[in-house]
Amino acid sequence: MAKPEKKTEETTAVARPVPPGISALIVKGDMGSKMVRRNAPPMVKPSDVPIGSAISGEIVAILESPVSTVKGKLLWLRHESGAEYTFPCTGVIRNALAPGCEAEKLEAALKKEIGKQFVAKRLDDKQSAKYKKAMFMFDVFTS
Repeated sequence: MAKPEKKTEETTAVARPVPPGISALIVKGDMGSKMVRRNAPPMVKPSDVPIGSAISGEIVAILESPVSTVKGKLLWLRHESGAEYTFPCTGVIRNALAPGCEAEKLEAALKKEIGKQFVAKRLDDKQSAKYKKAMFMFDVFTS
């Protein structure tokens, strides 16, 4: 006699049916060219980028980081696929985009980069003598 299969707990989301009368209110796909996004897109962290890989996108805006774990500025990027995301302007990236810029002039210097194509290729981490921790390293390119 065959043993019954053991059921395991799954963590995948289950699609629920749309209640009657609501389906006409749900929009799928593009929101339209006249719409303006009012919240920031999700953040891609430097640790999410594998060593040897690169992230890219057009710089759309410069934002203050809304979370305490990421200090400083965020680059709002639009990938060629249309997907938007934010990426922390780490020390290496900040120094590449605005070399020698003081904190009070940083935002103005970074805003000059809006509209440019941005590519950051992740390199091996480097140990910081000053902070005594591994620092994310990137080769930074703009158009």
